[in-house]
Amino acid sequence: MAKSVLLAAVVAGAALFTIWSCGTRAELSSDTEGEKETSEPQSASVGPPPARVRFGVVQEQTLQARTELVGRLREVRRAQVAAQQYGQLVAVPMEEGMQVAAGQTVLARIDDIWARLGFERATAQLEQAEAGVGEAEAELDRARRDRQYMDSLAATQSANFKEVDDARAAERVAEARLARAQADLLAAQAELHRAKVLLERAEVVAPFDGMVIRKMKEVGDWVHEGDPVVEIVSGGEIDAVIDVPEKWIDQVKLGSQVDVFVEPLQLDIAGEVVSINPEGSNAARTFVVKVRLDDQDGRLKPGMSVRAQVPTGEQVRVLTVPRDAVLRSSSGTVAWAEIGGVATPVPIKVLFGHGNLYAVRTVGEAGPVGTALSDHGRVVIEGAERLMPGQPLIAVESDR
Repeated sequence: MAKSVLLAAVVAGAALFTIWSCGTRAELSSDTEGEKETSEPQSASVGPPPARVRFGVVQEQTLQARTELVGRLREVRRAQVAAQQYGQLVAVPMEEGMQVAAGQTVLARIDDIWARLGFERATAQLEQAEAGVGEAEAELDRARRDRQYMDSLAATQSANFKEVDDARAAERVAEARLARAQADLLAAQAELHRAKVLLERAEVVAPFDGMVIRKMKEVGDWVHEGDPVVEIVSGGEIDAVIDVPEKWIDQVKLGSQVDVFVEPLQLDIAGEVVSINPEGSNAARTFVVKVRLDDQDGRLKPGMSVRAQVPTGEQVRVLTVPRDAVLRSSSGTVAWAEIGGVATPVPIKVLFGHGNLYAVRTVGEAGPVGTALSDHGRVVIEGAERLMPGQPLIAVESDR
C-alpha cells in the first residue's frame, strides 16, 4: 500500500514539472520573438560604415578621337630550332609550354662521342705543333749564331767563302722550317677550334628567350644538319597586329603610343607602334600595323584577340576620368562616383585612352546616374573594390 502511494506521488510530481517547463519555454520563446521584433527595425536603420577612399576628378576635354580596331596578338619572333650536325638524339628535355632562356636552355642533345674524340685529337695535334715551333726556333737560333761566327771569321779572312755561304744557307733553311712550324701551329689551332665548335653544337640551345610551342623530335631519332627539333616563340614582348583602314593610316606614326585592350584578360595596356607595313591590301584597303607590348610575364599569348584605339584625326569633346577609376568585370564596366557624399556605381563605356586618363561616356538611362559623371565631379580611384551603393565616402587625400 505504501509503495502504491509513493508511486502515485512521483507520477503527479513528474506531471507538474512537465507543465511548468512547457510554460517556461513558451514564455522564453515569446520573449525572444519580442526581442527580435524590437531589434530588427534598429538593425535595418543602420547602413554600411563610411569608406575611406581616394578621389580623382572628372574633366571635360577636347581630344583627338580614336576608333576601335580588332586585332590579334602575335609573337615577335618564332623559330624552328634545328640540329647543326648529324647524329642521334640522346636527350630532348623540353616539352610544350616550357620557358627557355637565350644561350642557356638546352633544347636537345646529340650523341657527341665522335665530336669528343675529334676534340681530343685536335688537342694532341696542337700540342705537337707547339713543340714543333719550339724546336724550329731552337734550330734557327743555332743557325743564326753559326752564321754570325762565320761572318766574323770572314772579316779577318780566316774562313773561306764556301763555309760562309753554307752558314747563311743553313740560317735560311732554319727560318723556313720555323715558318712552316708556325703555319702548322695555326692549322692545329684552327682544327681545335673546329673540334670545339662541333662539340658545342652537339647541344641544341635556345637562340632567344621564349617558350616551346612544338616538339618535333624525340630521343632516339637521327637528325641531319638543318633538321628542326623544337619550335619556340619569343617572350618578354609581344605584338598586337591590327589592320588599319587607309583613311586613318596617315594618323598612325612610328613610335606613337596606342592603347590596346586584351579581351580574354580584360586588361588595358599601352604599347608602341614599331612597324607600319607600306604594302596595303588591295581588297580590304588596309595596312598592317604592329604595336609592341610587354607580355605581362607571359600572360599575353599569341592568338589572343585585342582591340586597339587608333587615332582618326578628328577632335571631339569628351569626359575623362583617371585610369584607376575604371573597374572592369564580366558584368560590365563602371566608375564609382560621389553623389551627395555617398558612393554610386555609374555604368560607363571606355572610348579611348589618353595618357593616364580614359575618355568615357555613361551608358543606360539618364537621371542621377546619367549625370553623375560631369566636369569637375569626383570619382573613386582607390578603394572602389569594397564599396556598396549608398555607402558614405571619406577622402583620405586631396583630389588629383
